[in-house]
Amino acid sequence: MTIALRNASLKWEFIVVLSYVAAVNKLSANDTEMRMQELEIGRMTVLYTSRHSRRTASRAMSPKELAVSADPAPKCDAQQPACSQCLERNIECGGYDPDRVFITSKYVHSTSRANPPPVPHRDSMMDLLAVTASTYYVMPLSLAQTAFSMRGVEAAFGLFPVHKDTGGALKLVNRFSSMLAALSVQEEALRQTIFAVGMVTLGKGSKDQTVQHKGRALYGRALQELGLALQNPKRRTIEALLATTRLMGIYEILYGADGEDSTQARNWMSHAQGELALIVSRGPEAFTTDTAHLMFTLARYNNAISGVRSRRPAVFNEEQWKTIPWRGRFKSSSDTIIDILLEVPGILSELDYIDSLSPDDECFDDSRLRTMKKCWTAHCQLDTWFKNNSREVHIAETEAPVPIEFANFGVASLSVRYWAIATLLYQSLDRALRYSLHDDLAPYVNRLHGRSFARLILRSVSWLFRRDNGVAGASTMSFPLGVALMCLRQSDVPEPDYMKLVFSVWNDPEWPSSVRDFLRSMGNPISLPTRQLPENPITWSTRELKPIFDIHGDTITGPIQKQ
Repeated sequence: MTIALRNASLKWEFIVVLSYVAAVNKLSANDTEMRMQELEIGRMTVLYTSRHSRRTASRAMSPKELAVSADPAPKCDAQQPACSQCLERNIECGGYDPDRVFITSKYVHSTSRANPPPVPHRDSMMDLLAVTASTYYVMPLSLAQTAFSMRGVEAAFGLFPVHKDTGGALKLVNRFSSMLAALSVQEEALRQTIFAVGMVTLGKGSKDQTVQHKGRALYGRALQELGLALQNPKRRTIEALLATTRLMGIYEILYGADGEDSTQARNWMSHAQGELALIVSRGPEAFTTDTAHLMFTLARYNNAISGVRSRRPAVFNEEQWKTIPWRGRFKSSSDTIIDILLEVPGILSELDYIDSLSPDDECFDDSRLRTMKKCWTAHCQLDTWFKNNSREVHIAETEAPVPIEFANFGVASLSVRYWAIATLLYQSLDRALRYSLHDDLAPYVNRLHGRSFARLILRSVSWLFRRDNGVAGASTMSFPLGVALMCLRQSDVPEPDYMKLVFSVWNDPEWPSSVRDFLRSMGNPISLPTRQLPENPITWSTRELKPIFDIHGDTITGPIQKQ
């Protein structure tokens, strides 16, 4: 029996990993085709190429020789083993010394960091040394800066500023960024991704299209490297692979827009599914140690987001995934609120099922009551969570449409996460109760509604998109903002004053515009290797969405609305 279970487990691992390999290979091919048509697809490789120059002899020179050397000397004729000029003057020729210049070449794999292998069949007049991401730290500083390697790495890590007095979700982000350097030693794909993110960040900051193209080329190479790593069991260090998929997901949010709205979301969803496949193939027991546990806790949020978008129950909502990885640990406020969020995809799935039923169907009433019970159970859990963690959530003193000032990033990140879950949950409860118009609704008159929480999210936009918050602000805001916008589009009453808080920063070329493009992409149909996701922006079907109106009653082209 044990052997049979083990074989079944190995078969499952083989299937899920192969599915992600196929997705990565397809993503890599698409990335190559759409983004790098004019570029050579290869790793940024620095080559020391020998140019022959004459070296002055180190011995003491006679007055006659000094006089001769003071004369304007003709150019070296590069004769071997000594140049003609030295022979004519009867002096010792110092020989030739390699001068270093830089070119871009195709990738030459390096198996040793300190001593890269020699290039086979090289010209005797050439001295080639490949410096890849795995050897960047042994390069002389000036050469590294010339190749943008050091600046690229600094730019990549600069996206994750360290925030003091943080807790909950942001504390995990700080720990993740601090572990990137250590994990990159274990996996070449992660090193390539760090270089790619850094290079594109540099190009964006300097508005240098060439540098941006180089960064995109590196990203394409990183995708290929990840595909190789997934097919090689000896390279499957789970923590490093999960860090790679997560950083690639961040890349897609920030830099994945390429003119095709569906591509950005599809690529992000592919990485989220691959992250899930890698974790499920190992089982919950594999994520009890520190680094693996950190990567697992970060992956749970992505699993919940992809579950909400695909409207499928979340795998991590199972009891074993909520308990085993925390053996010997205490769950933080961030952990427990994600436990509640993981309930939402299943509720949305059941609501869709009820939509497909006729009121006369014998399953209709049972399904409706079951879904309402789940909504109320989640409501009680969320209410208890808030009472236990109210000090970590911002309490707004006014409902006016003015920007919120948070005490710190930890409070901001946990607050918008709580508000997003409340918006989803109470909108779902509204939807479940609409099937119960003949029931007694008196007990529900004073209950909470998602609209008030959506307003709080919109008031948080300007604070979280501050430049000093780095990529953490953009990634923290993307999902809650999408939920809030969909909630207000569902409302019968326009909210122009609150929408202005979003539009005032929406076209900023930094993170806000990236999040805008990502949310647009998430609202469009998405083609995944396993299935097709219909046009279904976050929570409700397109037919239920209403236009957004400005203060004069004119329709506004919303951030997720097609142009």
